Amino acid sequence: MERYLFLTYWNIFITLTGDAMKELKLKIRGMSCNMCVKTIKNLLSELDGIIDVDIDLEGGTGIIKYDENKITENV
Repeated sequence: MERYLFLTYWNIFITLTGDAMKELKLKIRGMSCNMCVKTIKNLLSELDGIIDVDIDLEGGTGIIKYDENKITENV
């Protein structure tokens, strides 16, 4: 299952892959610098239930670890 997150201000497109797990692996397009990485990490880290955010600028990937009891998917 793929879900999408688009951060319009920074023109960053994130594809969330994985099912209802405690870890999501991300494909991230549109990042051009470390400020992009910092912005994504800060925005996601503000959400209640996010445990860890790891973003790889060069690989265009990321991993989000979260508490599935606090974060749910709404369709």
